[in-house]
Amino acid sequence: MSNLFILLKNSFVNSTGINSLSKGIDNSKEKRKLLITTVTLLLIATVICFMSTSYSIALAIVLKPMGYLDLILIVAILFSCILSFIMSIYKAQGTLFSSKDYDLLMSLPIKNSTILTSKILSLMSISYIETALIIIPASILYLIYNGSLSWIFFIILVVGLIFIPMIPIIAASIIAMIITFISSRFKHKNIATIVVGMGALLLILIVSMNMQNYINAFVENSDSIVSGLSKIYLPAMYLKDALVNYDVFNLLKFIAISIIPFVIFIIVFSKAFKTVNGKLSESYKKANYKVKKLETSSITKALVMQELRRYFATPIYVMNTAFGMVLLVAASIATLFVSKETLVELLGYPEIANMIPVAILVILVFTIGLSCTTNSSISLEGNRLWILKVLPIEPKDIFKGKIITNLIITIPAAVIANIIFYIGLKFDVKYLILNLVISIVFSIVSAVLGLIINLCFPKMDWTNPTTVVKQSASVMITILGIMILILALIGVSIALVKIFSVTNMMIILIVVLILFLITLFVSIKVLDNIGSKKFNRL
Repeated sequence: MSNLFILLKNSFVNSTGINSLSKGIDNSKEKRKLLITTVTLLLIATVICFMSTSYSIALAIVLKPMGYLDLILIVAILFSCILSFIMSIYKAQGTLFSSKDYDLLMSLPIKNSTILTSKILSLMSISYIETALIIIPASILYLIYNGSLSWIFFIILVVGLIFIPMIPIIAASIIAMIITFISSRFKHKNIATIVVGMGALLLILIVSMNMQNYINAFVENSDSIVSGLSKIYLPAMYLKDALVNYDVFNLLKFIAISIIPFVIFIIVFSKAFKTVNGKLSESYKKANYKVKKLETSSITKALVMQELRRYFATPIYVMNTAFGMVLLVAASIATLFVSKETLVELLGYPEIANMIPVAILVILVFTIGLSCTTNSSISLEGNRLWILKVLPIEPKDIFKGKIITNLIITIPAAVIANIIFYIGLKFDVKYLILNLVISIVFSIVSAVLGLIINLCFPKMDWTNPTTVVKQSASVMITILGIMILILALIGVSIALVKIFSVTNMMIILIVVLILFLITLFVSIKVLDNIGSKKFNRL
């Protein structure tokens, strides 16, 4: 147990960077970074809480007259489990298999099961926060609308929160293990990992989109809505009964059904843990090496090729960024099979029929922003950063290589998606041209801003790339910035229509383009003025 505690403590210190505050050098700078990171996390948590609260209020208003108020608890538990499962598939591969501290840990006199348990618990730490932010607001609203308040309810809720993420995390870890094991059988295992991982995520997305049909099927063949939903995930029913009826026996059943698979997974997988990681460390070498003509290339091209090699050598990096563009292209292809009228009817907002180009632009901004690679490209250099710094090249050339790499990921997919949207939704070609231009401009804006954010909030002392790609301050600030930007884009469009009575979509799109061009000009100036200084100080 002491070894497990030490491993968890070190994992917490490395992932948060809290140990840097104890250093005397640049202590105020580290405190400022920690403060900004904390504020960003609090804002994201506030958004999640607000969404959970709003959805729960809407459910309570509808369900209380029907006598199904306890359905709020089941929906909250189900949603938190689904969110933990989907998010953990991204994180599990990097945490379990691609960590830089694997060789060090395996050389220590510590059991494989202890190492694996520490990594699984580290994986669960973020899920605990996500789960609490969803379930606690829903539970409080249930109590308010139910008109009862009991300290026993909160005790059961706290106990339940400890065990809720266990099954989703184990399920995600098993899928990550399968993906990793399959990819390890191929010569180009990183490419195989990316393809298999993308396929698994798309399959999960398709199932999630059809979840309403599955729920309806369960409900139609059940005595009630509650019993129908409980068939989807039985542990949710046990925890709900424990919370509603203060039933200790159901709470014990929920704990047992959560912890038994966890223990079995640790025991079984700890035996294969070393084998799978060993397979991943293998590399293929060609035996027929031949001396050929030596070729040279420009500095920019060489840096871009280096960035692309690192990009595709880190599967979690690809899946966390390129998946947004895959979704964009998939959404555009879907419009080939769904007419504009049907889409408007499904969304339930007839007004959107006249604003299709702006709606597409919102989707483009969202997916391009999520596909930003530069917000972690500096951090991923890690302890190899000195290699770049000793080369006889300017920081601006390094920045250019990272920005172009990001554009290679985003611009081709954005262009393809725009053309398919145009074919599927049949709007004027002038809107297509403007959306193409805006997509390209915003791709550059996203890449430059991501690089500036990463230079301001680098994380160089990581042990696995998942920490950088999914949990670093620069990535979280970027996500928050995307949310603010989308709200601003929608706000500008509404203001032009409501306040200035602008109904011409061309004018709205041109205003958005001008705003993005101004943002691009300012961000390039900022990168030129402070980017090199910050890079040289790293």
